[in-house]
Amino acid sequence: ETVDVIASEMQWENAQAYIINISEHLESPEEAERRKQQEHIEKKYAFVYSHSCETIIDINVEKGNVHYTVIRKDDDSNSVENYKEDDYSDSFARWVRKYVHPDDRRKVRSVFSFDGILKNISRKQSEAKMEYRCIYPDGTMRWKEAHGFYIDDDKSYVIARSDITERKLAEEAATLNKKALYTAIFNVYKKVLLVNLTDDEYTILNADDSEELYGSYSTYLNVGIENRYRPEDVDAIRKKFFCGNLLAEFENGESHVESETRRYNDAGELHWVSVQAINVHNDYDDKKRAIILIRNIDQQKQTEVVLREAYNSAESANSAKSD
Repeated sequence: ETVDVIASEMQWENAQAYIINISEHLESPEEAERRKQQEHIEKKYAFVYSHSCETIIDINVEKGNVHYTVIRKDDDSNSVENYKEDDYSDSFARWVRKYVHPDDRRKVRSVFSFDGILKNISRKQSEAKMEYRCIYPDGTMRWKEAHGFYIDDDKSYVIARSDITERKLAEEAATLNKKALYTAIFNVYKKVLLVNLTDDEYTILNADDSEELYGSYSTYLNVGIENRYRPEDVDAIRKKFFCGNLLAEFENGESHVESETRRYNDAGELHWVSVQAINVHNDYDDKKRAIILIRNIDQQKQTEVVLREAYNSAESANSAKSD
């Protein structure tokens, strides 16, 4: 027997009063079972229904490889709502052969075949997530994500499949744009360093085979200064670009620190270079970081000399006319 309690609220002289209507009715065993099943389904699929997914596959692991239910459908599952089939492995094998990209079939089988599911459960791996590609009969390709998780209460394994094509295309476009940006930067700057000023660490983003990719920034700076710069420029470069000064400049509101100086290349030839340290905004932790950019400015300096000489010549000519 169950009791339904219906409460309605009314206001009376700044106090709350309630009218409560109580009705009683008998619930049949069938109604009680349906209600329990509905409550179980709502609880069981709370996760997958809270996410955007096309297909939910519920596999009864306790009964063995004999029963599964498709709760939702999508184009590549070849199924209908609440469709039941006796053999999950056969259906899964047909689906993989028909739709999954050949290069992704092995990894999909390893995780979401019935044997793969049992292995994950035995290893106490209750959740698994994977991205893979599907090829449709018209030749189009779509990216999918499968998220499987084991529900111990009723010994079932639920797989939620989603289409993530738009997200993957956006990620690929962002990667291509980043590569293009890096290519453009590396074509202009001979050396690009990412420096963790807080921990005194550096990483060279475009290192050659003879360089250490990462290490102590202070050591890198001292060695580079001693080997690459003229003795009369060493102190100025060290003072300007060591960690403490860069931290102080950035904390005072400077967005970058820059210097133009002369630097020896691998062949021992002296060239003009621009050295810039740019403050990097960081939302992930409390580390202070900077990008160090070094580029050759010989052409710029030669142009400056030509312009200066032209200016001096013009000034001399004007002075001669005045005389």
